[in-house]
Amino acid sequence: MAETYTNEGFLYINNVPVQQEQFIKGRIIDSDNTLVCPGEIIPQLVDEYTEIIHEEIQYYSPIIKGTRVRIYYYNSYWHISTVNKIYPSTIKQDLFIEQINSDDLDIDNVYYAVITDEDIIILTYITEKNAPVLAIPDLDIDHAFKHHMAIKPFDITQEKLQEMIKKLHTHQQNRYGITLFIQNKTPIELWSKEYHVIKSMEKPDHVSIYKYYFQVLGGALPSVALAPHPRTLTRDIRTVVDGAYGGEGQVQQMAEPPVLSHGGEGAEPPAYGGEGAEPPAEPPYMYDINQFITYYPEHKKNCDRITQKIEEFALQRMNASSDDIEKQKLLNIQYLLSLDIENSLSLISPMPSRRNSII
Repeated sequence: MAETYTNEGFLYINNVPVQQEQFIKGRIIDSDNTLVCPGEIIPQLVDEYTEIIHEEIQYYSPIIKGTRVRIYYYNSYWHISTVNKIYPSTIKQDLFIEQINSDDLDIDNVYYAVITDEDIIILTYITEKNAPVLAIPDLDIDHAFKHHMAIKPFDITQEKLQEMIKKLHTHQQNRYGITLFIQNKTPIELWSKEYHVIKSMEKPDHVSIYKYYFQVLGGALPSVALAPHPRTLTRDIRTVVDGAYGGEGQVQQMAEPPVLSHGGEGAEPPAYGGEGAEPPAEPPYMYDINQFITYYPEHKKNCDRITQKIEEFALQRMNASSDDIEKQKLLNIQYLLSLDIENSLSLISPMPSRRNSII
């Protein structure tokens, strides 16, 4: 198979978009190169320098924030796939039963939809599965979905459109922006300022949630001087993200942090206060992680699990008599983030075959 395809079972998904070609990124084929499901519709993102022919725009719709999915018939079953996963584990299958009447679906079509953060499936496009074409969405023909994207006639003046593009901000009721539709052409998206911020935090398809978490946390962690250990053990530390320390493949050396006993193996981690004391305030370096899972709640379960394991790792290496517990905690986390991602995970999680593993 081509290198751009990722295998899941007996199917393959293409995760690499092709310039100026629709229905390519996320396309699913079988081992005989037979098309199972066309790829996603990748909209064109505009800025103040993009030329738009105002007269060509016929309809527009508010942008819907959520997970883009395709619903298609294969091997006697209806399937839901995201742009980068054939069998996504983050989608609740019971939503399909609750909000879609499969008896009214056409097995020759593929249905494009968005699953919102509130678990609402909203139909956005329908096309023939084996011969997909771009057109202005006609959702009135569907009777299977409870919810459809709102498509409105384009009645915005050219001056107003240009003003919105310059400010990257739309009408107040369109929180995330708008999508512009032109017959037989790629949809055009105009993002609001808020949506630009949200999309800037989106995890890239090819990066695991574990690697992404460590990258985000590492970028927000305050710098703390690392004290040398009496029996300093140096090891090669490669960057978690290529180039983070000055270039791809460069090697950094870092001493292990002090091993800080808190009472022997199996002892409880030190408490931050007496009985009935309030738990410590959330550290500021967790702000970006918490913002990420607020915008992308489908990753909350994994991120919460990683946070718990990092906290346990940091506290288990504490010295309860220390006057600066927070600094020691930061030292332990700083050390953990300096390691190769696989080494870091091995320190905070059991082996994959063991119960409660986060991997």
